[in-house]
Amino acid sequence: MTPGGTITHRYYESSTAVINGFSAIVPNPEALSGFKSSFAGDLDYIEEDGTVTTQ
Repeated sequence: MTPGGTITHRYYESSTAVINGFSAIVPNPEALSGFKSSFAGDLDYIEEDGTVTTQ
């Protein structure tokens, strides 16, 4: 992981590609920039943590 950040959970389903990802704590914009650069070829997107609801 990039200095300044911590991977907190890994999500991976070995038999399918349904879930493949991780969550991380990235404390500041500089760390986020380095994080994006380090994983540039492997990330589809980065999403800020938030509340998820269903109907």
